[in-house]
Parts: sequence; structure tokens; C-alpha cells
Amino acid sequence: MGKIVSLRDNFNNILELNCDTVFTGSEGDMMHTFQCEMNVTGNYSDLLKESLGSKGLYELDGKTGDEVSTKLAVAVLMLGTKQSDDYWEPTEGNVGFCLNELLTWANELPKGVFKVLG
Repeated sequence: MGKIVSLRDNFNNILELNCDTVFTGSEGDMMHTFQCEMNVTGNYSDLLKESLGSKGLYELDGKTGDEVSTKLAVAVLMLGTKQSDDYWEPTEGNVGFCLNELLTWANELPKGVFKVLG
């Protein structure tokens, strides 16, 4: 089962970034903002646990961008970001690319709080 990961403010609103700072998604264009919310396939679960800790994406839940940016950066360095042609394939590069997006959110909005559902 997949997870929904978002970055939220203190009022539980999903935060937004300008699209020029976002690598994935097609929710907007250069004239609009992009909501910091993403679906992550359950196929990545094992690699997420290996790279983030035994709880996988839940390691981020309730923590600020400041609190998890180092953990995310280490995971991205460990996994790399070279994507497979198949998004669903649980490769190190696919998972690293996903985590790199979360790292971008964490760096751009360090006071935002991660929420993981699913």
C-alpha cells in the first residue's frame, strides 16, 4: 500500500513551493505553485526502511524539515537519483529521486512539518 507524504504548516495546511524548485509532478507550471504532497508507491517500502530507518517514511512523520534534512540527504547520497524507466520498479535510483524531492521541500521550507498517511 502506498503512502501520501505532505509538508504542512502549524495549522495543518499543505505548504506550497514555486514550481521552479520542484523536480517531480505536473500539478502546476512556472506561473503557479506546487503543493508539497506526493503519493509514494508501496513498492518502495523495503528500500525506504533500509535508507530512512525501520519505520520507512513514518520516520519523517511529525518532524520538521530542519529535523530530517540530514537524514534525507544521507539517504539520497546512499541511493543516488538515477531513475528507472519504470516508476513502479523499486530501484535505489527511483527511491533516491523521490527522497530528493522531499529533501528539496525540507530545505526550502525548514519549519514545515511532514505528515505521512496510509
